[in-house]
Amino acid sequence: MTEFSFTPDAEQARIGDRKMRQGLADSLAYVVEEIDGAIAFDRSSIETNIARMRDGARFAPSAFGHYYLAVQAIADENFAHVSYHLDAIGRQQPLSDEMEIVELSEAALGKDAEIYTTLLGAEDSSSLRFLAPPKPVAEQFASRFRNGMALLDRAAPTLAEEVRVLVSQMVMAVGDKSFAYEFDGASVYSLWGALFLNAESHVTPLAMAEAIAHEAGHSLLFGMSVDEPLVRNPDDALYPSPLRVDLRPMDGIYHATFVSSRMHWAMQTLIDSGQLDDEQRVAAAEARDGDTRNFWAGYKTVAEFGDLTLTGRSIMTAAHAYMASVAA
Repeated sequence: MTEFSFTPDAEQARIGDRKMRQGLADSLAYVVEEIDGAIAFDRSSIETNIARMRDGARFAPSAFGHYYLAVQAIADENFAHVSYHLDAIGRQQPLSDEMEIVELSEAALGKDAEIYTTLLGAEDSSSLRFLAPPKPVAEQFASRFRNGMALLDRAAPTLAEEVRVLVSQMVMAVGDKSFAYEFDGASVYSLWGALFLNAESHVTPLAMAEAIAHEAGHSLLFGMSVDEPLVRNPDDALYPSPLRVDLRPMDGIYHATFVSSRMHWAMQTLIDSGQLDDEQRVAAAEARDGDTRNFWAGYKTVAEFGDLTLTGRSIMTAAHAYMASVAA
């Protein structure tokens, strides 16, 4: 990979976005060729959308989700599900360039809402569950999200631009309070372009800006890991995490560590912008200091136990250089 830019860079994000979308087109074309004649599906429609993807059209995150579930269905020899997921991709229309703000509900997303909840809950469905927010909660959150983006536009415009490249859908959800964990936000590789936030949280523009920086940082890493993973550590090898009480795979710790440095950058940039009032500056400084602690705790684990690829090392080296520079 070319040298990684730690500070927000819309062109760097566009490269990752293009790689993700071109990769989806190439993978779909391969699957279509391999299963044609063996499994019934609308080949013409999906090839039309493959051509659109290759021409640069952006499709909803569910296009990625349907692809991953179709591949799993092929492995499971569940051919009816293969047909369903491929035909769903074939029926999709390209998105506009504007980021959508939608709720995690069938009313907003149709049957694709089930795809989102399935892939969101794939890691730990026993302790976390995602639900649609009540309408008043969703309306209030959408307004808060726009205010958070407006703050980034004024105070950290390069980050706001990067977010708009990486995120095609901002999806509102709430957690099921009867489950063990709540969630603040989520990003999933298999739902590229989606940013999930808890519609009951992030009640101030500053808190919203911080949450956006957090999840967009995860998305940036997904886009940077198309050609190779960030770490080689096996998923079943667990290590202490700076953000969780339970042990976590190295990939998750790597993500949390990098994202902590990006959130530090976002909070410091907002403080330096002159766009915050006194109360907001205090809150931003507290958040920044927490990000500092989280980064160094995570970096200790990554440095000691991480088996990093060239891409992973380049990105973490840039994050470390930034955090070392602000500590000096």
